[in-house]
Amino acid sequence: MTASNPTFRQRMELDKFFMLLVGLIALLVIVPIIDDDRWGAPVLGIITMLTLVLALRTLAHERATLIFATSLGVIAYVISTGSYFMKASPLLALPFQLAFYGFVNLSILRDVLVDERVNADTICGGICVYLLLGLNWSIIFAAIELIARGSLIATNSFEIGGVTSPMDFVYFSFVTLTTLGYGDIVPVSNAARSATIGCSVSGVLFIAVFIGRLVGLTTSKSYAKHHEHH
Repeated sequence: MTASNPTFRQRMELDKFFMLLVGLIALLVIVPIIDDDRWGAPVLGIITMLTLVLALRTLAHERATLIFATSLGVIAYVISTGSYFMKASPLLALPFQLAFYGFVNLSILRDVLVDERVNADTICGGICVYLLLGLNWSIIFAAIELIARGSLIATNSFEIGGVTSPMDFVYFSFVTLTTLGYGDIVPVSNAARSATIGCSVSGVLFIAVFIGRLVGLTTSKSYAKHHEHH
């Protein structure tokens, strides 16, 4: 009986955020696999481009927003790809990558918090925001390390070459975002320490705000239905 209920179908509806969530999970799964591979960077670039397209799909309902985000995404992809093949520093592409993912993240966050419905797609959108938040901070950590070498240091013998690969920054970002803090990568410079504080605080705050929003919407709807029956 429950499965035939239209309300149940609406709650299980997966719309614009689901495919982006799949793309982000695929990106995070593939990064450690190809991190040390010779073709890692080109493959990672292709996966990133696909994720970019999926991210733009979530903004397709607003023309101006879509155009602006597309411009940032194309610039970031072209510069990062060109830097790889020209053996140049990736630092130039990082501001555009941060601007693109940050803009997409804020746009999705706005949609998720403004939406009065609580369904599966809303949950997917919230998870997308959290994963994009981790990617944004990984870009910031990478920029800090590229500007001032030694801002992040590895305390284990496995990282002989120091903190240099994309996986290092993604790993440290999510370990900090989730406040696990294993201690195998340590922020040394003031900039790295400040970013670490910002990362951990933003992760905790987002979960609190997002869960609170979902609980508030669910409670208010249940309260309204209760009064309708009485």
